[in-house]
Amino acid sequence: MKNSPNKETAVLALVAAGVIGGLMPIFSKIILRELPPLTVLFLSVTLMLVVLVPIMRRDLPQVYLYRKSLLKFGFLWLANIALFIIGVNFTTAIASQVLYAGVPLLVFVLHYFVSREKTEVSQAAGVLLGFIGMVLFLVGSFQRTADFGSFTGNIIIFVASLSWATYLVYSKRLGQNVRPIILTTGSAIIAWVGSGILMVMLERFTGLEKLRILSLGGWLSLAFIVLFVRVAMIFLFNWGIKYGSPVVAGSMVYISLLTTGALTTVILGEHITTRFVLGAILVLTGVFFTSTLPLLQKRRVR
Repeated sequence: MKNSPNKETAVLALVAAGVIGGLMPIFSKIILRELPPLTVLFLSVTLMLVVLVPIMRRDLPQVYLYRKSLLKFGFLWLANIALFIIGVNFTTAIASQVLYAGVPLLVFVLHYFVSREKTEVSQAAGVLLGFIGMVLFLVGSFQRTADFGSFTGNIIIFVASLSWATYLVYSKRLGQNVRPIILTTGSAIIAWVGSGILMVMLERFTGLEKLRILSLGGWLSLAFIVLFVRVAMIFLFNWGIKYGSPVVAGSMVYISLLTTGALTTVILGEHITTRFVLGAILVLTGVFFTSTLPLLQKRRVR
């Protein structure tokens, strides 16, 4: 019998995914200067399948076997990536990551309704703090300041984060019977069909025509989104959740936010104000009480 990977290895996989996630909005902002969002989405998922299908050709029958479950799963992922690439076009890279920092709060709430596990007082307080921080952040975007981004963009990103939180919770349940690579490939197939339909309906083929004049930076950004975000990150998340926890996976927004915050001012020239930091601190404090503190307490008991 093969030994299952331990939880420490699963956490390392999730940390790597968190770093990649932090780079995602930066590279997205770069390529969106040259291509419309749904074209970027369709191209990235198409190239993702070009990478995955040769690797998965012997296991494709399993994708068909679990088609009903993967259909729901794939739509959640499609909603997440489609709304993100659209929303980040209207807001700042760092703003998108602060909103995604609320994912562990959403995972906690969704996980509670699914499992009906007992809620600690500290976790309830964390949900409240995180909610206040996110409301402060969204209200601040009404003023259209550069640090908060636009209200429309932030609402779209919030809905995208809700889709991602639901994806994480559902992934844990489905991942008990389905291998991570099957989940990744099934999600990609659904996203490819969905993104192709959306692109043709809303953007026609104008974005594809711009590929002839795409700059080197645009091609490199697209390559990063395909290889690291679409393939590596989603696989690492599915694998880490299978052998770890959806709550821990959601907590990787710490890593993503730090990565984005450290690089966005240098690469994109975005500014972070005191008011912005206050909202971010409230959200991250809520995340800490909701997901990280309970894990630390369990370790102390052991």
